Amino acid sequence: MNWEVISQYLPLYQKAMWLTLRIGWMGIAFSIIIGLICALIVHYKIPVARQIVKIYIELFRNTPLLVQLFIIFYGLPSVGIMLDAFPAAVIAFAFNEGAYCAETMRGALE
Repeated sequence: MNWEVISQYLPLYQKAMWLTLRIGWMGIAFSIIIGLICALIVHYKIPVARQIVKIYIELFRNTPLLVQLFIIFYGLPSVGIMLDAFPAAVIAFAFNEGAYCAETMRGALE
């Protein structure tokens, strides 16, 4: 094993680690907020919003995260919404995990 090569690329690994942690923590924070709002809407049976939230939950729980990332990053520019990679990743993680959090919190409320 060549330790010189590893030490040469160590700053890139550190930068990637901090980027991953930032995306993860921001995604988790937003997903908890999204999940709580959706769980309350479903639990209190708000008529139209409940149906929209159920569609959102089923859509995001039943599609792979990688597909959601591709749609948000590559698909939204076709409708005029341009996002950089960082916000696109945070949004995808937040919406994906928000759907799972909504079901977990809804179950806890019931």
